[in-house]
Amino acid sequence: GLARAGDGTMWAGSCDRGLLRFDGQSFVPVAGPELRVHNIWPAHRGGLWVAAKPGGLSHFDGVQVRPVLPELPTCAGPVSPRGCAHEVLGIAEIGTALWLGLRDGTAYLVESERVVRRVGREQGMPESGLTTLVGDDDGTVWLGSPGGGIGRLRGDRAVFVPAEDALPTSVYGIASDGAGHLWLSSNDGVYRVSRRALHERLDGRGGPVTAAHFQIEHGMESVRCARDFVSPILRRRDGRIAVPTVTGVSTFDSREPERLPPQHVSIDAVWRDGQRLERDGTDGRLVTARGAGRLRVQVSAPTLYAPT
Repeated sequence: GLARAGDGTMWAGSCDRGLLRFDGQSFVPVAGPELRVHNIWPAHRGGLWVAAKPGGLSHFDGVQVRPVLPELPTCAGPVSPRGCAHEVLGIAEIGTALWLGLRDGTAYLVESERVVRRVGREQGMPESGLTTLVGDDDGTVWLGSPGGGIGRLRGDRAVFVPAEDALPTSVYGIASDGAGHLWLSSNDGVYRVSRRALHERLDGRGGPVTAAHFQIEHGMESVRCARDFVSPILRRRDGRIAVPTVTGVSTFDSREPERLPPQHVSIDAVWRDGQRLERDGTDGRLVTARGAGRLRVQVSAPTLYAPT
């Protein structure tokens, strides 16, 4: 995983080299070479949150890695290539609270380094587990599942968008663009969906949710987005959305252009077989005989689609 700490330093986590810091030219190991780091996140209080096999959570303060939350479950015995069921896949810091999402589909609310709430299947979490858990700009906790799609966690209840909606059933990553949309990476491309429409649907006040769907024809390297061992989707500092795929990184401009009403189009001239047609003197119509021929039309229209 990759993360930029609060001081701007870029960090990487590796399964065989621990934590590494980018020195401007390369990533240099600095701590925890014995750790099989799965992912890292910037911590609001400084430093990094570190998730490693076989599970659990640690905090790195810039000098040492300190285990926290010993009550979290861990995986005993060998860990499969896909990973441990109890690995932390997502973190959301909202105020002083910390939400953790585990691969097995369990979420934990942590306060003062102590688990105060567990949310599992009996509270609506998906049987297929989780791929991500992220906090939104408005304090919402969003959930991504490899078989349950996208859901929302509020209090001790999780609710997921019904499968019949036009959204992916496998959501690998979630990112907010700060302009009212969530971007979802999946095994079938990238989706952009209205955050308001999602809230209304999950509150039972709205109909099926639709989304803009981006695939190969929109410039993606591959529709198979990455999951598990890399950051599945990122919002860059310039506002663009970066999505790792199995063949490279695809980027999207999250700024939706302003939609203007249809503009008046003027027909300036028409040629048939190279001969310009003249307008009728009575009503201004252009008239030509029926039959085959090469037609060329010159038009004028305003170019105010997205003025800057």
